[in-house]
Amino acid sequence: RPPYGAYNATTLAAAGRCGLDWVVHWSVSLPGKKLEYQRAHGSLEPGDIILTHFRKGLVPALRKSIKDIRKQGFDVARLEDYLRPRGWDG
Repeated sequence: RPPYGAYNATTLAAAGRCGLDWVVHWSVSLPGKKLEYQRAHGSLEPGDIILTHFRKGLVPALRKSIKDIRKQGFDVARLEDYLRPRGWDG
């Protein structure tokens, strides 16, 4: 992901030259104890990516967030299950 979510054509080109197949942006984050949404309506949409960081207190925050995610009718999935490497045809 680009630092702070800031990117442009130069950033994307540099990522490609480094061998990255994807540059990912998030629409929801978990900076503390609850989910924070980038959109005003404050709920999940299909395909939303949630940004988390390894930090103290992450596990309890994730447990609480997963309950909220499921309450909204969604489940958690691994990003790599959806973003396959370029040329992959499995």
